[in-house]
Amino acid sequence: MARRNDRPDRVHHRPTGLGVALLALAGLALIFWWVTEVEVHLAIATAVLVAVVIDGVIAHRTIAPIRFDLRSPDEIPAGRESTWTALVEGWTRPITLRPLLSGPPVDLIVDHGRLGSLPWPPLRRGVVPFAAVDARANGPLGLVATGRRHHVVLPLPVHVTPEPVAADVRWPKPRAVAFGGAEGAPIGDDMFRSVRPYQFGDERRRVHWKATAHHGELMVRESDGLGVVRVRMIVDLGPPGPAGELVAGHAVWAAAAMLDRGWSVELVTLDASHEVPRLRTLGRAFGASPILEDPPLIPLPTLSAPVRSAKDARLRLACTANGSPMAGSGWQGATCRVTRDGIEWS
Repeated sequence: MARRNDRPDRVHHRPTGLGVALLALAGLALIFWWVTEVEVHLAIATAVLVAVVIDGVIAHRTIAPIRFDLRSPDEIPAGRESTWTALVEGWTRPITLRPLLSGPPVDLIVDHGRLGSLPWPPLRRGVVPFAAVDARANGPLGLVATGRRHHVVLPLPVHVTPEPVAADVRWPKPRAVAFGGAEGAPIGDDMFRSVRPYQFGDERRRVHWKATAHHGELMVRESDGLGVVRVRMIVDLGPPGPAGELVAGHAVWAAAAMLDRGWSVELVTLDASHEVPRLRTLGRAFGASPILEDPPLIPLPTLSAPVRSAKDARLRLACTANGSPMAGSGWQGATCRVTRDGIEWS
């Protein structure tokens, strides 16, 4: 849930097309009055100017007290329209909300009650800590338009996650490299520990025939819990662009498929979780658009950490920067690298 308006810009005004036409008419009437001194021309100009002023005052009073809360999902698929909720308070006449810092502006009209579902334009992969929204309204005569820009800070940043994209993968058959007796351990192979003499009730499939021949009696295998198949996935998005976003989609899909197989997955990514967007200038309604600060040119760290679910993988990859992470050595288990060339195993 978003906090209420944070740092709203002041109310701005501009005449509508009809208002411009009437103001031009008022100007002509003043010129005729100046030349002819016919009082009717002055009356026409005065009536038009009074109408424009009254219309502007009513429009101002419509926008100035507006307050609204934004409620957003905690996760949004990149490139897709999402559904937010706006609770509008203080409005007396129909107003229009226009979300900014996203795709093409979409005008949403509030003309009865409180606006509920708000179709938010598609966003790019990353973390969204705030929203910028223009609230606009016209006067009752349609002569003056007023607008106010609102900067709404979200208490919890929204993660815009990559959309899973299936890839052509030849799945290997990795061997379990450890055992996990703890609850929730990934499913793998039974880890061989030793052999012992056969006891009544032992399963036939546990008979160890080589040990039986060596000892001269029936011997069976003993195991230590469930084996864990461990996979390290190195995600290399390369330079920024559509190809890098496709790599992120392949990585999300592959991580979910591995977790469904019961494998333990460790993601190695170039971490940009601390480099959230920051607002340089808010701009103003009917004027300049909001401008974000340029990200700092500093080396980003490589993050190597396990993911427990498909959602964990999506949130990690939402914060993954373009570039190549530096994977460490000494890994015990299978390794796959997700790049623009596909998914490669080693």
